[in-house]
Amino acid sequence: VLGTKFDLFPPSVKKEHVEKYIKERFNEVGLEPITIKILDNLNSYNTENSLEPLHKLRGGHDVFMIGTTMSGKTTIINNAMKFFSNKTRWAIKTELYPNTNLKVLEIPLSNSSFLYELPGLSLDNSVLSKVEKDVQKMIAPHNKIKVTNALLKAGDSVMAGGICCLELIEGEMTLFKAFTSESIEFKKAPSSKMNSIFKDNLRRRLVRPVSDQLLNFVDFDVFQYEMDNDNQYHDIGIEGFGWFTFLAKGQTIRITLPHKAALKECLSKVQ
Repeated sequence: VLGTKFDLFPPSVKKEHVEKYIKERFNEVGLEPITIKILDNLNSYNTENSLEPLHKLRGGHDVFMIGTTMSGKTTIINNAMKFFSNKTRWAIKTELYPNTNLKVLEIPLSNSSFLYELPGLSLDNSVLSKVEKDVQKMIAPHNKIKVTNALLKAGDSVMAGGICCLELIEGEMTLFKAFTSESIEFKKAPSSKMNSIFKDNLRRRLVRPVSDQLLNFVDFDVFQYEMDNDNQYHDIGIEGFGWFTFLAKGQTIRITLPHKAALKECLSKVQ
């Protein structure tokens, strides 16, 4: 398993934290990774050394590179080509995936086995799968992840473009840190006015990004969390978008996000 684009995380995020998170995600679906490698800048990634164990693990079988859209698969392949020497009788080629218009890159590893780069996956529970391509490019970070502070008292809300809204329903004043792409714009407002402001923003596009796929409240789900009073930092992560970090002191928090996008609440590794 290759965890890509680690260089985009804030300095407070450690590689061991990301490795643990990735392992937990795979374990949740019944998979046990043999190895996990966390990659920094993909353009400087030493593919030759890092992929060497792959030749031993594959045991002469084909290899399939699987990952989400914009995860960096093509960059890894392009880097690997710098060290690739084709000693087989087959040529590197691109072919249509059966019954689709999607192209698959086929690289010979031997005269009887190949590496296939499969088309990027779209995760049904990711915000990225709910929006169009130009909005995906705004949501997916290309530079260092931005940290935005929002100090909320009970009855306050903060919205992140037309994608997400966080409300502090009850509890003492709380500093929320939002970790997102640098292109995400935020706006703070009283919760009593947030519905109208959010709806107006979907129409007028004052706070970006706004998706044409998310223009009505039926396009969103609402989740509510009753936090423990454990005085520890917690994360609420939004799949394919980012996460909020805050100190839990028994607050009631409500989050609005695109329909069927996944949330994950856990103790934080970042303050």
